Amino acid sequence: MNVLVIEQRQSVQHAISRVVEGIPEFRKLTMVGRDAAPEGVDAAHATLLVFGCSENAVDDLSVLAETMQRYAPLRSLALYEQEEPEFARCAVQLGVAGYVSKAATPTVMRASMNLLRVGGSCYPPLTSARPTGMRSATTLLGDGGLSFSKPIGPTLTGRQRQLLGMLAAGKDARAVGEKMGVSVATVRSHANKLYRKLHAHNRAEAVFNANRLGLV
Repeated sequence: MNVLVIEQRQSVQHAISRVVEGIPEFRKLTMVGRDAAPEGVDAAHATLLVFGCSENAVDDLSVLAETMQRYAPLRSLALYEQEEPEFARCAVQLGVAGYVSKAATPTVMRASMNLLRVGGSCYPPLTSARPTGMRSATTLLGDGGLSFSKPIGPTLTGRQRQLLGMLAAGKDARAVGEKMGVSVATVRSHANKLYRKLHAHNRAEAVFNANRLGLV
């Protein structure tokens, strides 16, 4: 997959770059500032667009729509500094599959990108009655920037927590089996039970849900 990142702040660019480089399925990364989007960007066949929002939601929607029309990415992720429910609703209509805080931890960001990569989506709960511009994204969205209040998660056994930690770290079934002293088939059986507890269909969705629930 090719990744096109449009973000003005260098610190955020660096953080996104480190996350993308840690996902083997992402082969090419194109990083540009807002001033270069969408003109002058050589990002043909971009399969994942990561769009960094500013504090101007109206301008963001205009640039986002033009960028998506120009490059037609398969999946798109919008990163916000301050949650804007109206922007998020418009972004959904444009086909954006994820809306995540720029303050999210690298683990949450990685899980979000992996979730989009396999066809999932990730949005925080949006309340239309909530006034915008009143509090910071960190205050509104809590740890990791993915929920207004941390929901109660399932009870995991010590073994399941160990497995979840290794899955979140990107370990494959063989490496997990060697660490836990079990076969690959047993690892997959344990993983499937863990997925069901987390209401997930795959590793990426399980890690994303676990991060949202504060389990890793």
